[in-house]
Amino acid sequence: MVGGPSGIPATPQQVETLFPFALLAMFAGPPIGGIVLTGLLYGRAGLHEFGSRLLKWRVGARWYAVALLTAGHLGLESFTRLRRRHVGEIGMAVRNDWQGRGVGTALMEAVLDLADNWLDLTRVELSVYTDNGAAVALYEKFSFEFEGTHRRYALRNDEYVDAYSMARIE
Repeated sequence: MVGGPSGIPATPQQVETLFPFALLAMFAGPPIGGIVLTGLLYGRAGLHEFGSRLLKWRVGARWYAVALLTAGHLGLESFTRLRRRHVGEIGMAVRNDWQGRGVGTALMEAVLDLADNWLDLTRVELSVYTDNGAAVALYEKFSFEFEGTHRRYALRNDEYVDAYSMARIE
């Protein structure tokens, strides 16, 4: 679905104009797609707001661009159900060749600032493979604690692997 500056649904002319860009953005991936579509739909004002949010999240645009476009991905899902809306769940991955360069730390600082100061989340949880010592150490640095182990959590290279359940409660 493609929307225009006046919202969704767009006029047929807007759809015809935006569709090639939306398709390109979709194939480029969420980070690029989000930036491209923000610019197309909201113009300079939207891109300015995007930049302002980056600064408010205390993440330099350089780290954000490097982390999302080349080095890794980070997602924070906040729950909308009444009894769980104080909870957010993190999913994060940093490319192997960018590990140990501070990307994970920068991403965690940004997402926890968002969780604490914008979304008012009091619990942030995640799962991490038990053999990923670097990630476990990173999460512990940000006050995440072990809550349990998921046995046979995922299939990786034709073998089942376990994962820890970790959470940070503020």
